[in-house]
Amino acid sequence: MNKYYFFLFFLINIIISSQNLFVNYEEKLKPNSSFLNNTLIPEDIKENYLESIKTPAKYHLFVSGNECNYAFGESDNKGNIKKKYTPFVDSETFFYRKINDTLVYQKATDDQGACYVRNKQIKGKTEYLKDEKIDQYNCKVVKITDETGDCIIWYTEDIPINAGPTYYWGFPGLVLKAEDSTMTIYATSVLLTNQKKEIKPLDTSVRIVEGADFRKYVKQKAKNNGL
Repeated sequence: MNKYYFFLFFLINIIISSQNLFVNYEEKLKPNSSFLNNTLIPEDIKENYLESIKTPAKYHLFVSGNECNYAFGESDNKGNIKKKYTPFVDSETFFYRKINDTLVYQKATDDQGACYVRNKQIKGKTEYLKDEKIDQYNCKVVKITDETGDCIIWYTEDIPINAGPTYYWGFPGLVLKAEDSTMTIYATSVLLTNQKKEIKPLDTSVRIVEGADFRKYVKQKAKNNGL
C-alpha cells in the first residue's frame, strides 16, 4: 500500500511539472501607522490613502519549467495580462526566480537608475499552526518569525511546486496566502494548463543590488523625506 501511494505521488508530480501554472493573487494593504501619524502629511491625503487601500491590487504568478515570474496585473487563462491602475501600487512590480534557487530578483529603481534587487529566501523560526482548507486545496498553515517580524503562510502540497507571491515561497507546495504586519496576499484563481507562456528573463544589462544595501538606501531616503 505504501508503494502504491508513493507511486501515485510520484505520478502526480510528473503530471504537474509538465504543465504551466497560472495563479492570480490579490494584495490588500494594511494601514501604515507611520504614514498616518506623520503630522507633515495633510489630512485629506491620509483620507484618500485609507480609501484607496480598500481596493486590493491584482498580481499574477507564472511558472513554467524551472522559472517563474510574479508581476502586477491580472492574467486570463491564456496568460494575457490586464493592468488596472491602483493607487499606492507600483505597476512595474516584477519578480524573477528559478524554482530550485534560493534567490529572487525584484525590479526596482535607485538614484543610479534601474536595478534588480537580489534577496535570499526568507529564513527564520518556522512553527506549524494547523491544517486548513482554502477552496478545494488542503493547506498547511505555518508562522515564520525573523528579524522583520511574523508572517503567516498557507501553502498546499496538492500543488507540489515551490512558488508563491513576492518573497513567500520555499515550501513543498504552492503558497496560496500570506499575511504579515503590512498586507495580506491571497490567491483568487489557480490554473494548471498546457498553454505555453514564456517566462520573462532578467535583463543582463541591468545592475544587480544586494537586498541589504537596497533596504539601507530606502530607509535613508525615507528619513531624508521626513518619513
